[in-house]
Amino acid sequence: MRYVVVMISVLLLFGAVQVVAAQEKSASAFLPPANRIGEDWGRVRKVPTPSDLPAAFTDAAYATYGGPRGARVVLAVFVVAEGITAVRDSWELANGYFEAYRSEIDYQYDSNREDALEERERPEGCADARRTYGVDTIGFESFYVGLTLCAADPDVILLAYASGPVPGGPGYQASDDVVEAALMSHKAMTSPSATPTE
Repeated sequence: MRYVVVMISVLLLFGAVQVVAAQEKSASAFLPPANRIGEDWGRVRKVPTPSDLPAAFTDAAYATYGGPRGARVVLAVFVVAEGITAVRDSWELANGYFEAYRSEIDYQYDSNREDALEERERPEGCADARRTYGVDTIGFESFYVGLTLCAADPDVILLAYASGPVPGGPGYQASDDVVEAALMSHKAMTSPSATPTE
């Protein structure tokens, strides 16, 4: 629940501009059905798109998913407005969201950890990415956590938080897989032969 509060707070924190025009690209089209994350997974919650967004974004969507043995995923998707200023501002805002989540991960911050991940291959479909990993402690339980921020060409930013036994591996590998599932879901939904899911 604290992650839902963190993300909604961060969305509202950076000022707001009313979205008036119809959107060419829907952020919610990137939210995959739960079975794309893994077997026996379900969508726990889909937060309604805020009516006010920072000017850098034209649309946003946010959902949480739950899986076996306490696994969970939080996915936020932002559609970037046109223009160089919007592109720059959107990445700065997205990094702020990343930092808000990273601060919740229970480990001593080590920039070498993220630097080492810079050398690894980005998730498929990401033109730029930032990742980290650590441990999420809830009560007496600890779970491996991965956090992936992805700028997908040409105008979408995704932020995935994966905690616990998420398919694809522990830590950032799991959050990378969630980002890839979201991008594949959008591709499937927008293909000419797409049929509605979930």
